[in-house]
Amino acid sequence: MFDNEFFDLTADHLKLIQRMNVGYNEYCEFGAPDIDPKRPYGNSSVYYDIGEILQIEPTDGDPEAPEYSEEQEAQMLKIHKETAKALQVILYSQSFVVGKYKSEPYRDNWKLVS
Repeated sequence: MFDNEFFDLTADHLKLIQRMNVGYNEYCEFGAPDIDPKRPYGNSSVYYDIGEILQIEPTDGDPEAPEYSEEQEAQMLKIHKETAKALQVILYSQSFVVGKYKSEPYRDNWKLVS
Protein backbone atom coordinates (compact mmCIF):
# COMPACT_ATOMS: atom_id res chain seq x y z
CA MET A 1 0.00 0.00 0.00
CA PHE A 2 2.75 2.47 0.91
CA ASP A 3 6.02 2.62 -1.01
CA ASN A 4 9.45 2.48 0.52
CA GLU A 5 11.42 5.70 0.55
CA PHE A 6 14.79 5.87 -1.21
CA PHE A 7 17.64 8.33 -0.88
CA ASP A 8 20.96 8.56 -2.74
CA LEU A 9 23.68 9.59 -0.30
CA THR A 10 26.41 11.27 -2.34
CA ALA A 11 29.96 12.45 -1.74
CA ASP A 12 28.64 16.02 -2.02
CA HIS A 13 26.29 15.44 0.93
CA LEU A 14 29.19 14.11 2.97
CA LYS A 15 31.42 17.07 2.09
CA LEU A 16 28.75 19.53 3.24
CA ILE A 17 27.94 17.61 6.42
CA GLN A 18 31.63 17.46 7.30
CA ARG A 19 31.76 21.27 7.26
CA MET A 20 28.51 21.92 9.16
CA ASN A 21 28.68 24.51 11.91
CA VAL A 22 27.32 22.43 14.82
CA GLY A 23 26.60 23.90 18.22
CA TYR A 24 24.35 23.36 21.20
CA ASN A 25 21.15 25.34 21.64
CA GLU A 26 20.45 25.53 25.37
CA TYR A 27 17.76 28.20 25.04
CA CYS A 28 14.97 26.07 23.55
CA GLU A 29 13.08 23.60 25.74
CA PHE A 30 15.57 21.02 27.07
CA GLY A 31 18.32 22.00 24.65
CA ALA A 32 19.82 20.03 21.81
CA PRO A 33 22.62 20.03 19.26
CA ASP A 34 21.85 22.22 16.27
CA ILE A 35 23.27 23.44 13.00
CA ASP A 36 23.58 27.21 12.73
CA PRO A 37 20.86 28.19 10.22
CA LYS A 38 22.52 31.52 9.38
CA ARG A 39 26.01 30.08 8.95
CA PRO A 40 25.51 26.37 8.27
CA TYR A 41 29.03 26.00 6.83
CA GLY A 42 30.79 28.73 8.79
CA ASN A 43 30.04 31.95 6.90
CA SER A 44 26.84 33.85 6.21
CA SER A 45 27.46 33.62 2.46
CA VAL A 46 26.00 30.13 2.10
CA TYR A 47 26.33 29.89 -1.69
CA TYR A 48 29.99 30.93 -1.44
CA ASP A 49 30.61 28.25 1.20
CA ILE A 50 28.83 25.54 -0.77
CA GLY A 51 30.66 26.55 -3.95
CA GLU A 52 34.00 26.40 -2.16
CA ILE A 53 33.27 23.06 -0.45
CA LEU A 54 31.97 21.40 -3.63
CA GLN A 55 34.53 23.15 -5.86
CA ILE A 56 31.92 24.79 -8.08
CA GLU A 57 33.43 27.44 -10.34
CA PRO A 58 31.62 30.81 -10.20
CA THR A 59 30.32 32.09 -13.51
CA ASP A 60 31.22 35.71 -12.75
CA GLY A 61 32.49 38.13 -10.12
CA ASP A 62 35.82 38.36 -8.38
CA PRO A 63 37.32 35.90 -5.87
CA GLU A 64 36.06 37.98 -2.93
CA ALA A 65 32.51 38.14 -4.29
CA PRO A 66 31.89 35.23 -6.66
CA GLU A 67 28.65 35.05 -8.58
CA TYR A 68 26.92 31.83 -9.54
CA SER A 69 24.35 31.20 -12.27
CA GLU A 70 20.73 30.55 -11.36
CA GLU A 71 21.23 26.90 -12.33
CA GLN A 72 24.28 26.58 -10.06
CA GLU A 73 22.44 28.20 -7.16
CA ALA A 74 19.42 25.94 -7.70
CA GLN A 75 21.67 22.85 -7.62
CA MET A 76 23.51 24.10 -4.52
CA LEU A 77 20.22 24.80 -2.72
CA LYS A 78 18.93 21.34 -3.65
CA ILE A 79 22.00 19.61 -2.20
CA HIS A 80 21.93 21.87 0.87
CA LYS A 81 18.28 20.97 1.58
CA GLU A 82 19.02 17.28 1.05
CA THR A 83 21.59 17.35 3.86
CA ALA A 84 18.71 17.01 6.36
CA LYS A 85 17.74 13.62 4.90
CA ALA A 86 21.41 12.71 4.42
CA LEU A 87 22.07 13.36 8.10
CA GLN A 88 19.10 11.16 9.06
CA VAL A 89 20.46 8.37 6.87
CA ILE A 90 23.95 8.66 8.37
CA LEU A 91 22.73 8.74 11.96
CA TYR A 92 20.37 5.80 11.60
CA SER A 93 22.63 3.59 9.48
CA GLN A 94 25.75 4.60 11.43
CA SER A 95 27.51 4.72 8.08
CA PHE A 96 29.16 7.26 5.81
CA VAL A 97 29.05 4.93 2.81
CA VAL A 98 27.87 6.61 -0.40
CA GLY A 99 25.04 4.79 -2.13
CA LYS A 100 21.29 4.22 -2.34
CA TYR A 101 19.49 3.79 0.98
CA LYS A 102 15.98 2.51 1.62
CA SER A 103 13.56 3.12 4.46
CA GLU A 104 10.15 1.60 5.11
CA PRO A 105 7.19 3.98 4.80
CA TYR A 106 6.79 6.38 7.74
CA ARG A 107 9.97 5.09 9.39
CA ASP A 108 13.59 6.16 9.47
CA ASN A 109 15.10 2.69 9.37
CA TRP A 110 17.60 3.46 6.60
CA LYS A 111 19.59 0.59 5.13
CA LEU A 112 22.13 0.60 2.29
CA VAL A 113 20.72 -1.28 -0.71
CA SER A 114 23.36 -0.53 -3.37
